[in-house]
Amino acid sequence: INAEYGESSHSPMVGPGDLRVVGRDQCALLKFEGLEYCNLYDATDGVVGWCEHLADYDHHTHYHAAPELLYILDGRAETAGCDGVWKPLRPGSCVSAGPYQGHRTRTGSSSSLVCLYAFPDGKQEHREYFYLQDSPGEVTPTHYPPLCSHNPRVESPEPATLGWTLLMQNSFWSCGELRLGAGQRAHNHGQRFCYVLQGRVRVQREGMSEICLLYTSPSPRDS
Repeated sequence: INAEYGESSHSPMVGPGDLRVVGRDQCALLKFEGLEYCNLYDATDGVVGWCEHLADYDHHTHYHAAPELLYILDGRAETAGCDGVWKPLRPGSCVSAGPYQGHRTRTGSSSSLVCLYAFPDGKQEHREYFYLQDSPGEVTPTHYPPLCSHNPRVESPEPATLGWTLLMQNSFWSCGELRLGAGQRAHNHGQRFCYVLQGRVRVQREGMSEICLLYTSPSPRDS
């Protein structure tokens, strides 16, 4: 995932060119209504986290100052913007919501939804969420009305058998999926955050740049 939004200031803990590997079990699990989530990376230059929408949960129309990217890992759900038109979400789908762009996601009674979320700024604890009046206890702030001239963009491309598939490309995000066979290696094309979806992979920094090399074990069972 590569964020292109505003000014970027690196956290003192993770400077330019540094490589950091974080497991989900190393992050505190947080809860909000029907959401369970954890921040894998949480700094002033961006946030990437893991989230589960529990079954039969409606995360009502909300918005925030920064754009947001969702990548669906597992499960089924549907999402809509201010127009109320619902679009299906499945594993591999990407959702891009722009600044102050209202978006809503709900799951059915038979399936939860697991996703990654990303913001180009942070920290997450300082982010202010605004909700429409369809969410109990919340009201729409008159000084920050939702942006309804455009709706969140949803892309669900079929990934390539091997190699890169571009999932989302706009003025805010560049998000792709990489599939490697056993013993293969590839550059990350400048994406700042990588999440291992399946299999076993090793990662290393190349020189002093922010380019990472991803490569799999030569064993076919680890591809």
